[in-house]
Amino acid sequence: MVFGNESAVDGNEFICRHFIDFLFRVCNFVARFRDSQRIAKRKESQSDAGRRIKRSEEYGQTTRRQTVRAGAERRRKFNRTALRQKQNAKTLMSLLDVQNFLARLYTDESLRREFSSAPEKIGKVNNLNEKEIAELTEILSAELNLFADSLRWKRLREVEKLLPLTKQVLAEEFEIYFHEFANQFLPATVKKHLEDAIQFAEFLQSKEKNWKKDLAKYEIAKLKFNNCDKNFIFKVFDYDIKEIFRKGVRAQKEFKQKKTFAVWLRIGKFARRFIW
Repeated sequence: MVFGNESAVDGNEFICRHFIDFLFRVCNFVARFRDSQRIAKRKESQSDAGRRIKRSEEYGQTTRRQTVRAGAERRRKFNRTALRQKQNAKTLMSLLDVQNFLARLYTDESLRREFSSAPEKIGKVNNLNEKEIAELTEILSAELNLFADSLRWKRLREVEKLLPLTKQVLAEEFEIYFHEFANQFLPATVKKHLEDAIQFAEFLQSKEKNWKKDLAKYEIAKLKFNNCDKNFIFKVFDYDIKEIFRKGVRAQKEFKQKKTFAVWLRIGKFARRFIW
């Protein structure tokens, strides 16, 4: 019985040892499995990080290429725009030169004669190229002279309206003086006819020496006061302007000299002229 019990104890101990060994192996297997899982995840994360880095590098390279291409395209567009603006500016300046030169040709008879005799020389002096000189030479004929004459006649008619007293006094001499004046002067402001009239009346100051000169001076002051926003104008005349107005500009050829003063005054809406 004793031996039988000892055999049973030995059998149980053997089973326990084998069971403990089995559990130990199972634990080792689970530990190795977990370690392999962690290593696999670590490798996968490292692989993902590598792929992300590679993608970012590729994206960065792509972005840099795109940036370089965009910069090059912007520079090309800027260069094209700058070139187009330069060409437009050059064309505009050339057009302005032609327009200014044409305006002078229409109004200056001596310039037309000089251009007819030496077109290349006069054209280059006025910033015209060979094509523009050739085109102007073709039209510089009776047609251009006719247009210039019609333009000068139009200027004359407008000035006659603004200087009616001077026109009435000078009669035919008014036209003669104006043609001489028109060859020397070209209005540049917006109010071209007004500028023409004022400058022509100033021109007459050196042509007339008697009371007709004072009459032109009077109309200059009147035009400036009514059209040039003048609030005060004071003039001194050598002849009695009031007497000239009273007797009429054609009443007699001469008037006696008498110092006369005239004032044009504007205060707000109040505007008056005083002569004494």
